Amino acid sequence: MGLPLLTERLELRAFELSDLKALHAIYGDPEVTRFIPAYPTLDHTRHALEIHVREARAGNPAFWALIERDTGELIGDAGVGLIEGIGPEYELGYTLGPRWWGRGYATEAARAVRDYALGPLALPEVLALVRPANAASINVLQKIGMERVGTRDAYGAEHLVYAARPAATPPATGP
Repeated sequence: MGLPLLTERLELRAFELSDLKALHAIYGDPEVTRFIPAYPTLDHTRHALEIHVREARAGNPAFWALIERDTGELIGDAGVGLIEGIGPEYELGYTLGPRWWGRGYATEAARAVRDYALGPLALPEVLALVRPANAASINVLQKIGMERVGTRDAYGAEHLVYAARPAATPPATGP
């Protein structure tokens, strides 16, 4: 099972360099980036996009373009990447433009990413870092069954840490 990932209303696909303007319309919005690192210029967004493209082409866990299936419009990103770009842990993340907030898209995308990370990507664990004031994202992580496991400083600020692990496999029973 590979990309694209399809959910009821969304498609997650590898980013393309041609996504730059649509992605910057989201990443460049100060309301979007109030809880995540900002991308104030097109060059900042281009740098992030190049990383997304490179990682996906290499077959690594990556952040992918989040597409609204009904319209074909790029509405954000979702995926997994190394925490602070260096790891060693992987974090689940998602970013949506404000026009798409409040529709359940973040939950739908986060659930698909979690399932893909713990399934086909075979990651032993995926974390999510969220600023304590970001009630909407805390709600998303709780809805998809991630468990709060602590706090840590990352990206220059304090974050709550949520974790998801593959479901335990019941022990085999003999004859």
